[in-house]
Amino acid sequence: MAGAAEGYGGGRLALWAANLRDRLRGAHARANARAGWLRPPPGRGCVLWVRAGAEPRHVRMAVELAGAIRHRRLDVRIALTWEAEQPGLAEARLAGLRRLAWGYGPADAPAAVRRALRRLGPMGVVAVGGVRPRLGRALAGRDVRLAVAGGPPAGGERPALVWPFDADEAEAWTAAGTAGRVLAPADPLTLLVLAQAEPTLRALAGGGERPLWWAHGLAPAEAAAFVAAWRASPTGAGLLWLSPQEPGAAEALAAALPDAARVSAWERTPLPAGAVMVVDDPRWLGALAASAEAVHLASAGSEAAWQALAGGAAVSAAAAARAACPALAPSAARALDAPEAVLAWWAEALAAPGWRRRHGDPARRAFWAARRAAEANLETLLATVYEW
Repeated sequence: MAGAAEGYGGGRLALWAANLRDRLRGAHARANARAGWLRPPPGRGCVLWVRAGAEPRHVRMAVELAGAIRHRRLDVRIALTWEAEQPGLAEARLAGLRRLAWGYGPADAPAAVRRALRRLGPMGVVAVGGVRPRLGRALAGRDVRLAVAGGPPAGGERPALVWPFDADEAEAWTAAGTAGRVLAPADPLTLLVLAQAEPTLRALAGGGERPLWWAHGLAPAEAAAFVAAWRASPTGAGLLWLSPQEPGAAEALAAALPDAARVSAWERTPLPAGAVMVVDDPRWLGALAASAEAVHLASAGSEAAWQALAGGAAVSAAAAARAACPALAPSAARALDAPEAVLAWWAEALAAPGWRRRHGDPARRAFWAARRAAEANLETLLATVYEW
């Protein structure tokens, strides 16, 4: 997302170039917002500014927070801004809520920061993904309350409350000593994944007779080799679903598996034994996690990892996934790297009643413990904003 956030730092040249590109392609509203020409939401009442950076998880969390604050505090106007848009997200979650407006936000250039603060006049700011340096210093010099959810300290900002999303962020804030209170780290993505899906996909795809297996994050060449090994194993009489690490990589994954079907073209009819499905629509992952016998994470971002743990299937994780996601601890996911080891572990399920539950229960416990921690932090953040 680095490209999407160009011009949102403090560099004048980057800001000028980004604004010029936007105006040449007709995106005048984004260029105006980047320069700080923001318009407060209509109506009366104090303005609360929910500000997100460019990372998708930060934008998603900011949208959810804006909605939660709207329901908790009906007296304020809420301005939600971001540095990179996820089309349709705000509309789907926030449509119909009054005195709430959203769109691109200002760059961290001095004039843009001053202009945005003057035009919004916020009584408080909730920064999701951290605060950029000039904005942080400007807020510290004003009577504006600040809470930070995710992201490291930039220097100069003095938030009343910080919700770190991981241990590194918590350590950085504790070392900085500038926050009034630093909560225990908790990943908010646990609040956004589908936690209690019905295992209907098993009956829909396999007629209730063929087990489903799910492998996530394999590169195209690795996927082709994995499919060949799977078909030669005892588990090859089931159904194998493969999802890419990034949704945009589904095309390359499907090209490497010419005999595989795509879930976007699937007509919801039972699949034959040995069928391979490429998941080119990530909205299926929750249903897949609830129906799969086992999941192997060759590589994984936090969202895929939490979805796998939440589904109740047995979970294994390769070194790359374990390094990226501390949630994939040995107590929650078995450490397996070689395809042969993964398939041998899966084969145990065919001859051991209760195998899925025995290995899936620790994964679900890890997920729910993490979700409870995130729920507690969310409630603390909302209570803090309610007191402003």
